Parts: sequence; structure tokens; C-alpha cells
Amino acid sequence: KVSEEKYRSFFDNSMVAMFTMDMHLMQVIDVNNIGVQIFGYRSKQDFLDNYNPNLHFGQIGDRDINIQTLKQKGEINNLGEGFKKLDGTIFWAKLFVKVNADKSLAHAVMIDTSHQRSSIEQLATSEERYRDLFQNSLVSMHVIDMLTFKAADVNDMAVEVFGYKSKNDFLENYNVLVHFVKQTDREKNKRILRAKGKGKTKELEKKKINGRR
Repeated sequence: KVSEEKYRSFFDNSMVAMFTMDMHLMQVIDVNNIGVQIFGYRSKQDFLDNYNPNLHFGQIGDRDINIQTLKQKGEINNLGEGFKKLDGTIFWAKLFVKVNADKSLAHAVMIDTSHQRSSIEQLATSEERYRDLFQNSLVSMHVIDMLTFKAADVNDMAVEVFGYKSKNDFLENYNVLVHFVKQTDREKNKRILRAKGKGKTKELEKKKINGRR
């Protein structure tokens, strides 16, 4: 009884969606509040009375695959799958399911990852925009590793400005010491960067790889 109370408290108060499914009927027989919310039902009773899995899988074939996997392996560890709320809204979630010892019940945990997925997509879009700006810039741009002072990235204009044969040639052979006419300028820049995180100079005299200033 104590174990049941602890389990019930854990189940009902979990911050992720949790479900219990009858493996013989292939029907959800218990759900917590987050599970009710994640699919858009009004209440636990509304969910248990009306839940139809065919309405909630983004691809109906995914449910058949999940059931087959459960029967064969006894568990599912799905790191990303599309689902639908009751109103048709698509959301993405991680799904973890495990069958109990006598294979009569399956316990499932679902974590909504829609916000995370959206953030990753926005990051990818930002990366593409940055890459386009970086590569097609009309000014020289290069990225330097602050620990090693080796080149980490470079655009075509910087390759041309410093006189290297190619981007790969730049990344393999760039040496910051070679390109400063005055080494004191280099040391000053390094101090400013490490102290303030940014630096700006009116003008610096630099050298190409062939020594031309």
C-alpha cells in the first residue's frame, strides 16, 4: 500500500507525461495531468473515455511500428517523433515505453520537445544566415582560436587579402606572427581582446604571406 501511494504520487505529480497501457487491449488505462494536457483533453476522465491513438500519431504507421517493437523487445526509446493534439496541432516528443515483467502492462513517459526543436531550427537558420554573410562578405573575415591563435575559419576575401592559395592553405598555414609588421601591435591586440572581449583599431600595417605590406 505504501509503495502504491508513492507510485501514485510520483505518477500524478510528474512534470512529464506518463501513461499506463493494457497490453492485451492495447488501450491506455491511466494517465497523469501532464499527459492529459499534452494531447489537449479537458480532464483525465475525458482522456480515458475518448482517447483514440489513431488521432494522435503524426504518421499512423508509427503506432504499428511501436506496438511491434514493444512486443518484440519489451521497450521503446524513441528520441523524436511527431504527434498531434486533439485539435490537430502537431508537436514533437521523446517517447520511452517499457513493458512490465508479466507483459500485461506498458508504462510510458513522453517529453514534449517542440520548443527545443523550434530553438534548434531557429539556430540552424541563424547559422545559415551567418554562413552566407561570412562567406560572401566583401571584406576580409577570419576566426581565430583564442587558445592556440590558429585559424578556425576564413572567408574567400581573407584568403585573397593575406595572399594564400586557398581556404585550406590558409587554415593549415596561417600564422598570426607572420602577418603583423609590428609585433607590439599583436601583443597589444591580444591584451585588449582578453581583457575586454573585443578590440578595434583605426589602422594596422599587415603583411601578406609573400611579405608584401
